[in-house]
Amino acid sequence: MEMQTAIVTGLFSIVASILTIILKEYYDNRRGSYEKVESRISDIVSGRWKGSFEQMYDKQITKFDVFLELKVNSQGHISGKSKIPGHDGTSLEFALKGGFHSQRFLQMDYENIEKAVLQFGSFILKLSDNAEKLEGDFVGYSKYAGKIVSGTANFIKS
Repeated sequence: MEMQTAIVTGLFSIVASILTIILKEYYDNRRGSYEKVESRISDIVSGRWKGSFEQMYDKQITKFDVFLELKVNSQGHISGKSKIPGHDGTSLEFALKGGFHSQRFLQMDYENIEKAVLQFGSFILKLSDNAEKLEGDFVGYSKYAGKIVSGTANFIKS
């Protein structure tokens, strides 16, 4: 009887683990009310972008260079990475997730890839009519400033 209980308990644990993974993937991929993007926009957005963002830091506007690597999956969700080179030779890296609204507005969340570091936020960017630029605003929490920051962001397809 104890053997049967152990087997049933073990099977239940395995099934529960698999179900948790499946549900997590489902909810991660469906997050937000993003729409599937047209293939031409998918092709345009996928790839490398370079640009900058400006934010108020220590009572002055500071400009940072930014590099993006974006991918569009079959459901139209966007994922990628962002890198911000520092003045001291180091750099910050962020994971990106998001999607489009109305084929022109990209909503993207970012989070520091180092899970122990509290640094995150969101971009809302407009794809230009010629599809060569992404421009908009961001808001997030900065580990350096120790507070919520905001500013503007501009990217060009490279």
